[in-house]
Amino acid sequence: MKSIFILLIISLFSCNSSQESRISDSNESLNVLKKLILHDSLNQYGAISTELKTYKYFKIQYNNDSVQSAPPDGGYEWKNEEYLIEKIDLKIHFGYSVTKRHEKYQIQASSKHTDNLNLNSFNKDLLGLKHEGKDAFCVLYPPIFNHDSYAAYVQYDHFDNGYEEGNAAIFIKVKGEWIYLKRILGYITVKSKIDLQYDVA
Repeated sequence: MKSIFILLIISLFSCNSSQESRISDSNESLNVLKKLILHDSLNQYGAISTELKTYKYFKIQYNNDSVQSAPPDGGYEWKNEEYLIEKIDLKIHFGYSVTKRHEKYQIQASSKHTDNLNLNSFNKDLLGLKHEGKDAFCVLYPPIFNHDSYAAYVQYDHFDNGYEEGNAAIFIKVKGEWIYLKRILGYITVKSKIDLQYDVA
């Protein structure tokens, strides 16, 4: 009985270790972030912040109609595994239970992940430094990978003199290359307090 208990402890420890090793692969994350910048031409609309923004995890709760509650303040950084999957609408890549657990771990540990990512390794053109000092700039979030690390969700916030916009994208790894699969609209907010928010991912 004691030996079975020890094996269970070792198994749980190895699972956590493998999860950490997957999200700590900064090269894959940096590759996805590069693809996002270039695909959406983010470096043409403002400087890219070298510091990534972290996610905030909110507890899964449902109302009487079995509809999940919205994030606490509607902020784009608030995520949980069910809310993320609902907005992505690609259960074939992100909906399996083992991937849900992996997504939850990445959201909760995003501050640890961002500490391992250094965008200073990007060249000046990629970071859009010709726009540095102007009102427009962009902040990226760390990618969230599915359990097998062949699909990635990544989002950003763009700010421009009172105009704010956030969007996301899905990338799929095909033969070693990250390929853009789908854009996910996030939000638009303007300084005049007119909230043009559409579906927040």
